[in-house]
Amino acid sequence: MRIPACFAGGFFSFWCYIHGMKALHRKDQWIIGGIALALIAGGCATAAIRQGRLTLNASPCVPVGVYQIIPIKKPLHDGEWVRFCPPLAPSVRQEVRHHWMDLSASSICADHLVPFIKHVVAVPGQTVTLSAEGMAVDGLHLSPPAGPAKGLHPAKGHLIPHTAVQFTAPTLNQHVHLIHYPFGTYTVKPGTFWEVATGTKWAFDSRYYGPIPNSAILSGARPIWTWKETP
Repeated sequence: MRIPACFAGGFFSFWCYIHGMKALHRKDQWIIGGIALALIAGGCATAAIRQGRLTLNASPCVPVGVYQIIPIKKPLHDGEWVRFCPPLAPSVRQEVRHHWMDLSASSICADHLVPFIKHVVAVPGQTVTLSAEGMAVDGLHLSPPAGPAKGLHPAKGHLIPHTAVQFTAPTLNQHVHLIHYPFGTYTVKPGTFWEVATGTKWAFDSRYYGPIPNSAILSGARPIWTWKETP
């Protein structure tokens, strides 16, 4: 059995570490030991990222951290994490135009867009209702409009938390009107899915560009090491 290079180097370093530690005090042993193990783990993680087995997500739209790249399950189920190429929708082009999205010359997605990692919330056959108040999936009860407001008013208990649609984004000299997907109720069509991100109120997801074709999926994703950013 072939041992990965990072592990082989790690074992050699660990052997040297054991023999060299005998001459140090216990406190120093713990400090140096922690540093050595961190370097070994970091080297292995770097190797895994380069080989495409792990990916780093730096966007606060979903938990920031390291995700494992896994085969996608078929059929797709709500609740799964997926990694996919963003659609070339008007809202996406707006994000690019204002430099709100990262681009990469090495990306396999169209127009150098960097792949998204999002949470699947609706698959074919399910119903999605999108309104200014947010997104809801299945079992939605609509309440009548209050006052002069028009459109859909979903019962608050059925909304996915933190999915209120943002209409404007502050920039240096002005407020930009954000493009969102038309409000309404949609039955998810075969070969598509809806996804969501609730990490921040500015999270960018299907609320703004609608359903995603399954053909855009690159892989599944599994959070390995994530952390929350301090506000």
